[in-house]
Amino acid sequence: MTVVPMDKTLNSSDPLFESLPAGTHEVLREDALKRRIALERKRSERSQEPFLLMLLEAGDLQGSEKNKRALDAMMAALLFCTRETDVIGWYTEWTTVGVIFTGHRGNDKNQILSTILSRVSGTLRSQLTSEQFSQVSISFHFFPDDWDHDNTGRPSDPTLYPDLSKLDDGRQSLLGIKRLMDVVGSAMLLLLSSPVLLIIAIAVKLTSKGPILFRQQRVGRHGQVFTFLKFRSMYINNDHSVHKDFVRQLIASEKQGKGPHGNGEPVYKLTNDKRITRIGKFLRRTSLDELPQFLNVLKGDM
Repeated sequence: MTVVPMDKTLNSSDPLFESLPAGTHEVLREDALKRRIALERKRSERSQEPFLLMLLEAGDLQGSEKNKRALDAMMAALLFCTRETDVIGWYTEWTTVGVIFTGHRGNDKNQILSTILSRVSGTLRSQLTSEQFSQVSISFHFFPDDWDHDNTGRPSDPTLYPDLSKLDDGRQSLLGIKRLMDVVGSAMLLLLSSPVLLIIAIAVKLTSKGPILFRQQRVGRHGQVFTFLKFRSMYINNDHSVHKDFVRQLIASEKQGKGPHGNGEPVYKLTNDKRITRIGKFLRRTSLDELPQFLNVLKGDM
């Protein structure tokens, strides 16, 4: 998230707003705008095309008649300075205005931010009184968060997940009960299975070099990245090209209506995988390699 004071106007020659003329938009209600944000997330994940959510608040004027007039003027200014493809609505009714910008022709996040801020702040300055303008604050929320590739994984910005937050608020009591059951259940299972966990840990360590646990970054609720845990079932420094070749053959055989070995029986797991250790084969067959995931449940990751 990027927060910018509205008394700072930036200039840019990027023709971001010149692709389509400004026009009259439909102003979405709060629930409609938040549904649109959820749809834009899904679209962005499929198309790999980022989008930007801009939020404007009236600051200390909130809850007063002055605030309503300021927001009215703010909305009128946004309708004038945005494109027909941009989406405008209430992120919070009569408190916060939201604008979704899509279809950016450039990938430079800072340049896009500069262009939008220059256009919007210039229009607001001409439409609002000095008092109203001084109270306005603006924040930018980019999806995905690592648009500029400065971060690894996928950090979570709750502002971009209003649909999930609303769901959580509506089911808060049920979620509290579920969380209590998760904590009690996972703690009891970890305690009861501790002898088995110890035996497996010793077996993994003695039969092959490498760490006892396999760790992998996964994306959880609200886009939060967490470390997924399993008992290691493969040799370290193995050749991943074996699995890539299998997947390539599987895709090609499915197109021809055949199995990867030339028959009609599809096989979706690599058999006789030499990357798997002896103890690893047993752990996978019995699903005992997944026992450490109770730690993820206990922490609230899963």
